[in-house]
Amino acid sequence: MDFFQIILQILTLAGALVLFLYGMKIMSESLQKLAGHNMRKILAKITSRPGRGVLTGFLITAIIQSSSATTVMLVSFVNAGLISFTQSIGIIFGANIGTTVTAWLISLLGFNTHFSLYSIMLPVIALSLPLFFSYNNRNKTKAEFIIGFALLFIGIFFFRENIPVINENSEFFQNLQFFDNSFINILMFIGLGILITVIFQSSSATITLTMVLASQGWLSFSAALAMVIGENIGTAATANFAAIVANRSAKRTALAHLLFNVLGMLWILPFLGLITSSLQNALNGISNSAVSQIVFGISIFHTGFNVANAIVLTLLFIPFKKLCLKLLPIGNELKEIFSLKFIDNNLLSTSELSILQAKNEIAYMGKRVTILFSMIPDLLLEKKEKKFAKIFDEIQKSEEIIDEMEIEIAEYISKIHVTDLSNKGTQRTQAMFQIIDLLESIGDVCYQMSLTISKKNEAKAWFTQELRNNLFMEFDLIEKSLNLMVENLAMDYVDVDINDLRNIETGITETRNELKKSHSEKTNSEKFPYKTGIYYNDLLTLSVKISDLAYKVVNTMYKQTQ
Repeated sequence: MDFFQIILQILTLAGALVLFLYGMKIMSESLQKLAGHNMRKILAKITSRPGRGVLTGFLITAIIQSSSATTVMLVSFVNAGLISFTQSIGIIFGANIGTTVTAWLISLLGFNTHFSLYSIMLPVIALSLPLFFSYNNRNKTKAEFIIGFALLFIGIFFFRENIPVINENSEFFQNLQFFDNSFINILMFIGLGILITVIFQSSSATITLTMVLASQGWLSFSAALAMVIGENIGTAATANFAAIVANRSAKRTALAHLLFNVLGMLWILPFLGLITSSLQNALNGISNSAVSQIVFGISIFHTGFNVANAIVLTLLFIPFKKLCLKLLPIGNELKEIFSLKFIDNNLLSTSELSILQAKNEIAYMGKRVTILFSMIPDLLLEKKEKKFAKIFDEIQKSEEIIDEMEIEIAEYISKIHVTDLSNKGTQRTQAMFQIIDLLESIGDVCYQMSLTISKKNEAKAWFTQELRNNLFMEFDLIEKSLNLMVENLAMDYVDVDINDLRNIETGITETRNELKKSHSEKTNSEKFPYKTGIYYNDLLTLSVKISDLAYKVVNTMYKQTQ
């Protein structure tokens, strides 16, 4: 082969690769356009249950065919305060599983020797023509998806057809097999997978490329699996780039995505040789086609690795969360104004006395939560931009301090020796974990209320005096419930009185329902703009959520007396 033919061969392969990547990009972007609005609505309603988050992350990524898009969307939601860092972790686990769907789609359709998918690709593109010239934007997006889908497989076809096949008996392949036994070589291929994925910004694209290279003999099976591990790590780069200008919680979300794959690499590396040989033996008995064995082996490993990693880290959810918080602690400016009053994480007293110190710190945390809520009415009334920004900033910092308090108190409680505690003491420590989680949730809701008020102002949806009076009536009841909660937190658990708080919570719910009904009627009669009603109802709903959480705090204490 002369120099000109070599250059032509390289350009042909590059052209096929560009066609594939462009098809992947068009297909993913069109799917995001078709499903993006619904995906954002789903993400905004996620609860903190890791299992539900994993399922949601899987479904979203499987639908929009891009884990990078899911995690970038997630980072932006955490940055905006719509989702907490804790809620985002489960979604990240699921997104890593969802991204494996693409590999199965490619392996089943792109390498199928019994059915030539490529022969119908051009007719499929032709069928999209009426949609492409439609005046309906949704129809145009559907046409883009069809064209992207077709280009993706056409790109794979041209790449497979033009890349030279290496015979298993060739000297080049034998050299690969020799290096295949080297641990350093495995690390090299992991690094190569990371680098290529960072460049292409798509793990699905690089895994498909890995399938083609391995099926044509350019990669040994274990080298291909090592590249898959690296490609998983590389896909976290997009979210981490997006989080550079985001707040600390969003940075933690991006870090969690990276850690998911790095920790997975660490625990699977010792077993990679065993997994490689086991997969090869299993596939030898299933398929006679060497190409099918390699391609399906890569797909099985990709899915198995991510599913196993998600299961392991879901079981270790709390330690994983703490690791992320440890690696990205609260900012120095907050450290200067934050410190625990009653306990020192580096020094423990006797176990029972440590519980008393933790109890006092939790009561102080409750006071800080109450102070945080007291800033919400001030924010609602403030019209001057500078003063508004100052109050908003104070709310955000206070919420982050409460997050840090939860971590510090939880670490302290976890150090208490359970074996030295009475049965009541053990139950109390378990209750304390629940209480600080609930108090941290109240802080999150307060921050969500501040965001709602900020968005209301940006949308110029001003409240009338009547609406403000209604909200302040609700806020007064919330403040009473929080004050009662703080009073109970200061008591010994056996002295807790839940009746007054239960009555206030019932009153808050009834008042909220009456105000919503009244407002709905006035909105229908066009006395209030619909846009105003959305923010008004959101604030009422969030207020009731705070009272529910305050009641749960006292109820958790009350259960200890039963």
